[in-house]
Amino acid sequence: MSQHNRKYSIVFSIILASLAAAVALAGCTDDLIYETEEIPDAEVEIRGEVIYKPLVPTNVQTRAEDAPVGTKYTGIKSLYVFFFNSEGERINEYCGEVNFTPAPSDGSTHEHVTFKKKVRTGRYYVYAVANICDNQKSDLGKVTSIELLRKFRLDWNDRIEDDLEMFGVFRQGYAENASAPDNEDFETDEPITVTPDRNSLHSWVRRAVSKVTVDFDGTNLKDGVTVYIKNAVLKHVASGAFLGTSSHVGDDGIELGTSDYSITYGSGESHSAWPRVTKTAPRFSPSEVWGVAGFHDDGAKALPCYENMQGTHKDKSKLQDSNGDGIIDSEKFDGVENGTYLEVEGYYVAERPEYESQGKIIYRFMLGKDAVNNFDLIRNHHYKITMRFKGYGNDVDWHIEYSEKYLDATYPEDVNYQGKFFSPDPAYTTFPNAGHTFEDQNVITVSSFKTDGTTNVWIEPEITYTYYSHDDETDNWEVDNTTSGWLTTTVGPLSEDKSHKPYTFVASMTEPTTVTINSLFPKTEEGSENAPHNLSNETGGSAVENTANCYMVGAPGWYCFPLVYGNAISGKGDNTAAYSSPHMVNHLNKQIGAPYIKDNEGIDLSSNVSVKLIWQDAEDLVEPDKIAYDPALFGGKGGIKFKISTIQEGNAVIALIDNKAKEDDYVVHERKAPYDKLGNTKAVWSWHIWATRFGFDFEKHIRILNHEEKAFDVMPVNLGWCSGNKPIRYYKRRKCEIRFRVGDREITRTIVQYPHFAVPRGDHPYYQWGRKDPFVGTNTIWGNKARWTHDGTPYGTGGEYNPPRLYNEPEVFSNNKNRKHAKDCLDVLVKNPDKWLNAPREPKNPSDFTQGFYSTNESYPDLWSIGDEKTVYDPCPPGYRVGPGDLFTGFTIPGKHTAPTLPRYWYDVIESNMLSDYYDLETVNSEVLEFYTDPRKVQSVIFPVTGYRDYDGKAEVVKYPGGTEKPEGFAWTGKAKDATNSYHLKFRRNDPVTEGDWNNRIVSPEASIIAPSGDYYNCNGFAVRPVVSSSTK
Repeated sequence: MSQHNRKYSIVFSIILASLAAAVALAGCTDDLIYETEEIPDAEVEIRGEVIYKPLVPTNVQTRAEDAPVGTKYTGIKSLYVFFFNSEGERINEYCGEVNFTPAPSDGSTHEHVTFKKKVRTGRYYVYAVANICDNQKSDLGKVTSIELLRKFRLDWNDRIEDDLEMFGVFRQGYAENASAPDNEDFETDEPITVTPDRNSLHSWVRRAVSKVTVDFDGTNLKDGVTVYIKNAVLKHVASGAFLGTSSHVGDDGIELGTSDYSITYGSGESHSAWPRVTKTAPRFSPSEVWGVAGFHDDGAKALPCYENMQGTHKDKSKLQDSNGDGIIDSEKFDGVENGTYLEVEGYYVAERPEYESQGKIIYRFMLGKDAVNNFDLIRNHHYKITMRFKGYGNDVDWHIEYSEKYLDATYPEDVNYQGKFFSPDPAYTTFPNAGHTFEDQNVITVSSFKTDGTTNVWIEPEITYTYYSHDDETDNWEVDNTTSGWLTTTVGPLSEDKSHKPYTFVASMTEPTTVTINSLFPKTEEGSENAPHNLSNETGGSAVENTANCYMVGAPGWYCFPLVYGNAISGKGDNTAAYSSPHMVNHLNKQIGAPYIKDNEGIDLSSNVSVKLIWQDAEDLVEPDKIAYDPALFGGKGGIKFKISTIQEGNAVIALIDNKAKEDDYVVHERKAPYDKLGNTKAVWSWHIWATRFGFDFEKHIRILNHEEKAFDVMPVNLGWCSGNKPIRYYKRRKCEIRFRVGDREITRTIVQYPHFAVPRGDHPYYQWGRKDPFVGTNTIWGNKARWTHDGTPYGTGGEYNPPRLYNEPEVFSNNKNRKHAKDCLDVLVKNPDKWLNAPREPKNPSDFTQGFYSTNESYPDLWSIGDEKTVYDPCPPGYRVGPGDLFTGFTIPGKHTAPTLPRYWYDVIESNMLSDYYDLETVNSEVLEFYTDPRKVQSVIFPVTGYRDYDGKAEVVKYPGGTEKPEGFAWTGKAKDATNSYHLKFRRNDPVTEGDWNNRIVSPEASIIAPSGDYYNCNGFAVRPVVSSSTK
């Protein structure tokens, strides 16, 4: 595919400049700049990130009796993006409203939303507009130029929900930790270049609205003087504001307006019921009125208004007594007729020996950046005004706090079990997250200061730590400060502008649990012969909740399960979707019509029915003489119960046998020569029992992302996996919450240390695609793992015809004699869970059969899934399913095996980053391959290199370590490519890289490959990696 026709992701970051505070921007800087180079023509999918600081404090009430008590600002409600070409002409097809998704803030002073949009590469001017009220959206849509967009007039609605408009300019090349642009001056227009490589655009967005909060201080009142506070309002507010440039009353169409908003402190006409301020009680608490700690807190009531830039006037003063002669200089507007001012209504009572007076009083103050002669009411600011009363209460001095105290912190990286986080290789900028470099210096940059707008004063934050351990059984976090100390902290120097410091955290490696699976099995038995533990019930109770073709057991004891087809019962109810396909047939070759076997047409379980242990790969795991069919179980629907005495990791297959069933032509009899005429296992249905501690100990799942960032929770190991009694290592998940506190403000940052499983190759069963029954695994080349039958007789461990083929063949070779396609013998496959389907084939060279064959087997695509629903043929335990076709695509950047097949496309863990004291790094590629679960590379999942069971090579396991061929690993997905081939994961890494350049790994048909969505014959036997059913998005 031409590079000009590929899709790329462009990331937009929109950041709302903080209210009168300098804010660090966590962004990224692009490396490639298209100045004079040709811009490739490509469709770009924009993935936008909008970061803003919410105006939470605008909780106000109106003076009108029928008006609402107030509302809280809820962030971005609507978002428009405007594109103009390099000539400043509007590009209509890209302009308009975009959908967005909110994201959590995790304690930051910023919040996030994201959006996506497709554009073509090119040079643009791009702008963001948020929260335009409904009655102005139509006019906004008619804007044709940048100038008209910037000077689009916003009209004051006196409804805070409609007066929260935002504007921002997109730029490129913001450096990490860059400060917000000056809030008084809008950013200039700047062309940006959208290309596949310049894929990060940023914009600070600011509101047109500001807010005013008022506090009171009576420290300088005389004894015996009381001031009662009724309300505060804003006067001479601007009737409008320009969207993208500064404005003031007097500009085109902007007049002096009124605001109905009022902060009410005392209600009623009697001042004695209003809050009061005295010298001995200089402040009253807003908690008495609103339930917040401070009048300037985020939850306190505030007055909103539009920007009104009236300038600095050296010849005028806001002080009511500027020369200190005791005479109020100005009772009205301080000589600035169009300025916005605050008005506070109160009542004063002076009861002094030398002076007695009382009466209504109005206090006024002109807003601006200072308390003297600046009259600029700037947008996107929080003006914190403190009324400082003097003397008898009928004079007042004012204090305005222009800047906020500021506390924020960047986000740390989560770390892997080794205490490290991934650092992308800068040499491969065009490949997302390429490289294998990890660091342990985890830096949180903390901004903690107060400022008057010019000078910053550092405030040392108080730091506390809370450590947590993870409860793997409940999947909950528990405070566990006994684990404290795994994070060490180093504090760096204060920045030159005295606004921030770096705090470096280093995590130690998690202490592992090294244990064998067999040592974890408890000795206490589950259930009893008369009350066996029900495997279809999570707690073992009698109710049938979730059935499956495989059940996991983790302890000795008595167990039972209902006679139900696969997962035909789910969530305690009939799961009709699981058998809705006409291809879901039973042993009578009839479509399954009911969950319970006995309720299906033509089935009689009243006589000639028995139970049989087909095979088990751990001797004496299931006691053959203590397996029984009990028709009285489960309310007379019938069930099978069995006893496990010698608990150990292993697999067993148990079948319900119809002894009166007919023989099938040309089916090989159990364990006889492959040329016998007749034979049939006569299974009505069969079930797989997996004895393990996975699902009981440790974390039950590992979350992986595919290449489209869809999440799937998979088992840590393949279905039926056994360790061979070799020890595994488990590194438990843990986390630490780090709290930075200044006064009543607190921010929490969390570092999570992810878990890890280190496991040997072990062994696991193999599955022919679409079949529910497992076939024995292997732990040796050209052979099988030992297994035993119902009478205790061991199978041979040889590889030929082991497991036995389904259909016999003439002793004198005749190609395809007696063989059938899977689609033509589904009932026979149900009846013979122990036999390998040897399906039809054709010679690669019709004149020379010695050159081999290729499969022509035909099957149905819906055997393991119908749409996105698990079927009754799915081999996984309750709550799990075979994953979808894109399950493993996150193991490479493009999501598939395509040329060029280069290591920088892979998300594999190179040998030098694996555990050298657990694996032999020179031979580990013949044991396991480890893949990162997502591009962060903070956790990995291991797959064993165990080859596959060949569809036609006498059912032998091939591509197993130690043979003449390069060893490989495989795992099925539930998606079929066509009637003959299905999708799977395939991997092979045969040239060790323990040092040097990881990108020099040999790539060739015989060396290394990672193919996350390859396809091959569906009658081959691969592993299955179960996926949590509900995690498939």
